[in-house]
Amino acid sequence: MKTKQSTKRKKESSPFDTEAFRHPTGVARPEVLFRKTEKLFSQGDPCNNISVPLRGGVKISVVCPSGKEAVVGIMAR
Repeated sequence: MKTKQSTKRKKESSPFDTEAFRHPTGVARPEVLFRKTEKLFSQGDPCNNISVPLRGGVKISVVCPSGKEAVVGIMAR
């Protein structure tokens, strides 16, 4: 007797483990809270750290010399 197999696929987990990233040496890295309109960094600033949003979201945009803003990505958690 044949059984009907489910066609639903299990949701694959993300290969990136944020907890392992935040605690690679067993020491917790501080969580930093930002206001909704606060800038994390601006175009041309040197990259001194890596930020991973744990809650909320981040809008990534570029601003051209005429002042127009183009959103190039949105990261949400």
